[in-house]
Amino acid sequence: MGIASGVREQLGHGRKVRRPSTPTGLFAVVGTVAAVVAAAAGCGGSTSSAAPRSPATTTPPASRTTSPASRTTPAAAASSAAAGWQASIARTMPADLPGPAGAASPGSCANVPGPGWLAAENRLPGTALPLAGATFADDAAVAAYAARQSAGCGDRVPVSVSAPAGDYQLRAWRVGDYGGAGARVVWTSAPFAATTHPAGADPVGRGPQWPVSVVLQVPPTWRPGLYLLQVVGTSRRHRSGGWVPLVVRPGPGSASAAVYVAPTMTWAAYDPYGGASLYRSFAGPDSTAEKRRARTVAMARPSVMNGQRQVAQYTAPLVQALEEAGIDVDYLADTDVDARPGLLAGRAEVILGSHAEYATTRLYDALEAARNAGTNLAFLGGNQVYWHVRLTRSPDGTPDTLVLFRELAEDPARLTFPGEATVRWRDAPLNRPEATLIGAQYAGLGMIAPWYTLSPPAWTGLHPGETIPMAAAGEVDAASPASPPRTQVLAQGTTKMSHAWIDAMVTYYVAPSGAAVLDTGSMDTGCLARGTCPGLVPPPRTRQAVRQLVHAVVTGFVTPRFGTAHPVDATAGTWMTGAAFATRYGSRVVGRDIKDDDD
Repeated sequence: MGIASGVREQLGHGRKVRRPSTPTGLFAVVGTVAAVVAAAAGCGGSTSSAAPRSPATTTPPASRTTSPASRTTPAAAASSAAAGWQASIARTMPADLPGPAGAASPGSCANVPGPGWLAAENRLPGTALPLAGATFADDAAVAAYAARQSAGCGDRVPVSVSAPAGDYQLRAWRVGDYGGAGARVVWTSAPFAATTHPAGADPVGRGPQWPVSVVLQVPPTWRPGLYLLQVVGTSRRHRSGGWVPLVVRPGPGSASAAVYVAPTMTWAAYDPYGGASLYRSFAGPDSTAEKRRARTVAMARPSVMNGQRQVAQYTAPLVQALEEAGIDVDYLADTDVDARPGLLAGRAEVILGSHAEYATTRLYDALEAARNAGTNLAFLGGNQVYWHVRLTRSPDGTPDTLVLFRELAEDPARLTFPGEATVRWRDAPLNRPEATLIGAQYAGLGMIAPWYTLSPPAWTGLHPGETIPMAAAGEVDAASPASPPRTQVLAQGTTKMSHAWIDAMVTYYVAPSGAAVLDTGSMDTGCLARGTCPGLVPPPRTRQAVRQLVHAVVTGFVTPRFGTAHPVDATAGTWMTGAAFATRYGSRVVGRDIKDDDD
C-alpha cells in the first residue's frame, strides 16, 4: 500500500526549505465511493457563505478512475468522501459583499470593444519582458506598490515609490502572447519625483505606507488582463525596477465566456518584503525562521524575491499561454471573487493557475457554486486551493490584509469562528479537501516527472501510451480519497523521494451539473507551455504537449457544461499509487528528485 507524502516550500536566501506534510493517497475498489454517494443522496448541505473578519482582525493503457479508501476502513473512507461530495455539490453562490466601490467595482467606462477583442489585442506588436531567471530584471534600490491589486476601467490606482532621489516614470506592460513576444508596453507616465523612504513601523503587517508618488487612471484602451507597472529612471544613473502587478477587470456590461482568476493572495503570501512572509522570517537565526513567520501580511507591499517569482515564473507564462489560444478571456483577481462571487455567475469557464494556493471561504464557495451551476473549471497548475485564509478589507472595500496562522492552536478563530480557522482546507475543523473541488490535490514538490498518458480523450490532443518527459515539475497534484466519484486520471508520473513516492497526475471529472473540471497537476504548467521555466529545458515534444493541452482546455471549456458531451471514460479502472505504477510501467514513468536544484 503506497503512501504519497507531500512537502512544503519557501524559497529564500537561495535555498528551499522542505518539510513532510500529512501522508495522503491510497487506492481501492472502483465504484465504492459512487455506491455510497448514491445511498447518501440528499444528505448534503452547505456552509455559511459569510466571511467574518479575523477575530484578531494511471494496457494499451487503460484509463483509471479514482475510487480511493482511507487508512482506517474502505467503508469509512467512502462514507466520508461521499458526505463531503454531497455537501460540495449542494453549495450555492455566496451573496456579493455590500458596500463601496473598492470591493471589485466594474469601473466607470467600457474597455471591451466586442467579440474577438483579445485576438485583436494580441495581433499588436509586442516586446519581451525583461526577465532575470525567476524574477524580473530589478534594481533592489527601487521599490513600489499599488494601493490595490485590481482595478476596473476608469478606476484611479495610487502607486507609491521609494527610489534614490531623482525623476522617474511609470511604464505599464500588458502581459499576453503578442506573436510570442509575451508583453506590450501600453503606457508611460509623465516624469515624477521620487526619493527613498523607510520601510515603516510594520512593513509586513501594515505595509510601508509611503506617500503616493503617482496616480494612474485605467483608460478604456487598457483591455482586461494582467499588467505590470515598472518604475523607470529618466537618467542613466537611475535604474529601473519596482515591478507592480495589476489586474484590470472588464468594464460594465462585459462578460466573456471565460474568465481567469489571478492569484493575488498567493502573491502576497510568498512576498517577504519587510523581512517576513507567511512562510518564514528573513531576520534572525534560520533555525527558528519558520516559527517567526508572519501571521498577517499587508496586501499593499512591494513585490520582491519569491513574491515577484510567483508572478514572473508562474502567473505571467500561464497568461501568455491562455492568450495564445485566441479566445476572449476576462480577468479578475481572487480578491474580486471574494467580494463579488456573482462575477462568476453565467460564465462557461473559470480558469485558475499556475499557483493559486490560497483561498478564502467565499472564493472556495464561489468556485463550487459555479461548478454546480454548470460552469467548467480549468485548474492549470499545481498546489491550488490548499490553505484557507482570511482577508480583511479597508472601509472602501479594498483588500487590506491576509491572515494565516497554519497551526489551529494558534488561531483564535477556532473558538468562535471554527469555519474560518486558517488551516489547510483538508484539515479539521474545515474538512473540505481541495480534491473535492479540483479532482486532485497537492502531493509534493522537489521533483521533475514525466506524463505517461493513459486513455486521454481525443479532445485533449494527447495520445494514449506516450511518455512525455519533464511534463510535471514544481509542486504537483495527485488524486486522493476525496476526489469526486469517477475522477479519471489522464496522465501520471511518479518519483521516488527520500521519504515516499510522489505522484503527479492530470485528472478530469464531470460534475452532476455537466460541468467539466480538469487539473493539469503541475505548478510549472504555464512556463512549460511557453518554454520559459528557469533551469528546466524539456524536449520540444513536452512544450508542445503541455501547450496543446492548455489550449484544448481553454478553447473547449468555453462550451457551457462541456462534460455533458465529453463524459469520463466509462471503461476506467482503478488508479495506482507511485510504487505500483512504477512496477507496472517501468522507468519510463519515473522522474527524479531534484532536491534543492530547482531553486
